[in-house]
Order: sequence, then structure tokens, then C-alpha cells
Amino acid sequence: MAIHPDDPLIHSEDLVAAVDLGSNSFRMLVAQAVNTPSGMQLRPIDTLRESVRLAAGLTENKLLGNDAYQRGLTAIRRFGERIRGFDPSNVRAVATNTLRVAKNAQQFVEDAHWDDIDYLLIDLPPGTGDVQMGLARLLPKTELLIVTTPP
Repeated sequence: MAIHPDDPLIHSEDLVAAVDLGSNSFRMLVAQAVNTPSGMQLRPIDTLRESVRLAAGLTENKLLGNDAYQRGLTAIRRFGERIRGFDPSNVRAVATNTLRVAKNAQQFVEDAHWDDIDYLLIDLPPGTGDVQMGLARLLPKTELLIVTTPP
């Protein structure tokens, strides 16, 4: 039986969201955290997917082109509407390669109006310590977790 997000048995404090800001599409999964006899389980209740084609919109100068930039912002704002009222500690976002290399990524992140998201995890390959330090300065109000792997 499918669980509908407006179901009166679902409490907002039980809801979690994971956002994947990929190079071609942005995806979001909303799930209900449920205690069961075997432990905590996540029951998916909603998914959103927006084709943003950020990588295709990256210019030769490593800037997000206006069309891709706007598609990305529109998707993030749509996701934000869906998770409005969630406990911010229950929302996680992960961004991949295109936002790591785009020279206007800082402006994109600022324009995205992240509001109360506590964490933004960026996929960083080994040997990119300078990028990590730049991100630490870019997101001063965000708790930053940096996980590295040896080269």
C-alpha cells in the first residue's frame, strides 16, 4: 500500500529528505522514518526529479550558462516548496561534479536560497583539498563535513 504525504498518520517530524544535485538531473526522495521491531526503516513516500542538464550548460570558461543556471534554481525552489516545514536536520543535499568545477557555483548556491538546510555535501575526488577549503568559506552558516580518501 502506498503512503500518501498528506496521510494523517504521517507526522512532519518523521519525514526526511535526500536531495541529489547531479550534473544532469536533480532528484529528491522524501521518506518517513519508522521505528520497527528490526530497527529504524525509511519508507519512501514521494520522489521528485527535474532534468537540469547542468553539465551540458557548462561553458568553455567553466561557467554555468544562464539556461542551465535557471533550470537548476527552478528545481531547487520546487524541492524547497515540497519540504517546507521539515525539520532542517532531516534534510540532506549532495552536489556532484558540475557544481564542483563551475566557477559561478558560489553565486548559484547563494541564489538557491537554501534557507534552513544544515548540511551540503559535495562529492570531492582525492587531491582536491583546495576545493574543500573554498567550500568552507563559501558556506559559512553550514556545518561542513569533509570526508577524504587517500590518493
